[in-house]
Order: sequence, then structure tokens, then C-alpha cells
Amino acid sequence: RGSARGDLLPLDRAFAACEVDAATRQHCETRLISLLERGVSAVAREYICSRLAMIGSEQSVHALLASLDEPQSADAAMTALQAIPGPAISKALVSTLPKLARNQTIAVARVLGARRQKGSERSLTRLLRHSDPAIAAAALAALGAIGSDQAAKALRAFLRVAPESLRIPAADACLVCAQRSLVSGNNRSARALCQLVQAQPLPAFVKTAAQRIGASA
Repeated sequence: RGSARGDLLPLDRAFAACEVDAATRQHCETRLISLLERGVSAVAREYICSRLAMIGSEQSVHALLASLDEPQSADAAMTALQAIPGPAISKALVSTLPKLARNQTIAVARVLGARRQKGSERSLTRLLRHSDPAIAAAALAALGAIGSDQAAKALRAFLRVAPESLRIPAADACLVCAQRSLVSGNNRSARALCQLVQAQPLPAFVKTAAQRIGASA
């Protein structure tokens, strides 16, 4: 429960062993999860999340999700959720998305976007109709970052009917998705996204960006 960073420094020695010893790594992860669930200071919580980013597995998901509701540890928890590799944690994030509170939903949508998590498109698409515009905007950004064909399809459909408050975020997501499509060699999808953006009632700077990206397709 240390309130200063120095109180946590002795733990660093244990983490050195985690890099070479799987059993020690698992033990440390279990211990850190227990500390998060039991309750520690904000400084300790942030420290623990940063360590779980290095050694965590899908077992850490629940505790990290809970940390998203703590302002002082939310960024560290998001970083950990982005960093922990493997399909198991990705599946866990997608399965929990419909059950989360507001701030957690926004954070997990951002994490899925940062992970470019294919397979999460359907869950994110459902959030586009959410009554909270911040949640819808986070889902838009995530779909744009994922950049898959399924994400592009969802974004095109939404942009056609987007409320005015979400029109620019939707267009931005379409353009990010178009850039992802270009990188993956899907020029056809990139052109379709850019042409749709140009056809919408949007500011000139957005249409200019769409024209520039579309010219590369």
C-alpha cells in the first residue's frame, strides 16, 4: 500500500527473474493481480499496471479492466491491455465489451483499435448506435484503426446515416481505414471510402484529405 514510488522499488528485483523463469513470472502476475483486487494506493496501482504490461496474460484482464475506472491508473491499465500479447486476451476484451461501464467501454474500444483487433468489428459496430456519443466516437476510431474489410463496410454504412455530431468523427475513421486499406493493398476499398467521404456534407478540409488519399488508391 505504499504511497511513494520508492516503496515499490524492492519489487524490481523479483521482476528481473521473470524474464527468464516462467514459473516466477506466473507467480508475480498472480501476486500483482491479488494486490490490485485487494486495493492499493494510486501510485502502487499505476506501478502494478506497468509491470503487468511486461509480464501479464489473459488472467490480468479483469483486474486491469477494473483499473480503467481509476483516473490515476487508467492510462497505465490501457497500456497494459494494449501490450499483453496473444489471442486469449483479445478474445477476453471482445467478450467483456458489452458488459462494461461507460469509461471502461471507451477505453476498451481504444485498446481494440490500438491492437488492430480483427474479430472485434461486430462488437464495435454495435456501439456505433450507442446513445452516448463518446462511446460511438471511440468505436468509430477503433474501426478505422483496425482497417479490415468488415470495418470498412461498417464505416461506410454508418457515414451515410451519421448524425451531425458524429459526421466528422465518422469521416475521420473512414479516412484512417482507407489508409490502412492502401497499406494492405486493398485499393478498391480505399477508393470507395474516399469517394463516399467526398460525397457527404462535410467541411472542405475533410474532402481535400479524402481526395488526396483517394488519389493514391
